[in-house]
Amino acid sequence: MLLTVLSACIAYALANGPLRSLAVRLLGTKLKPVENKLAKRSFRNVLIVRLFPVGSNLITNAVAGVLSVPFAPFIVASAIGFAPQTFLFTLLGSGSRFVSSLEQPLQIGGLIISLLLLLSLSGIARRSEPS
Repeated sequence: MLLTVLSACIAYALANGPLRSLAVRLLGTKLKPVENKLAKRSFRNVLIVRLFPVGSNLITNAVAGVLSVPFAPFIVASAIGFAPQTFLFTLLGSGSRFVSSLEQPLQIGGLIISLLLLLSLSGIARRSEPS
């Protein structure tokens, strides 16, 4: 997990430097409205993306860097979001046919908790959107 967070830091730094310069040259002022919207709830937005089981970490890191999402909320939300994935992948990584009777309920419980978190975060996001 430490290496995953470190790689997110490196990708963010590269995207915030050279890739951002390129994006600003190509898109100019079109980036500002998106940057402003993401900056308001950057922690929540990054956490939702990280907890969502499908997606690309590289794209998330690059978009956050290019759009200058504040680094501290980005990395803290990323670390929190990586934790459930890392835990589940670790449990599943040894092979499901060797799962002990103790690990199986942990895997199922972890999956259920992840899904409930995802559903509750998307509900919070819907309620916080201005009408």
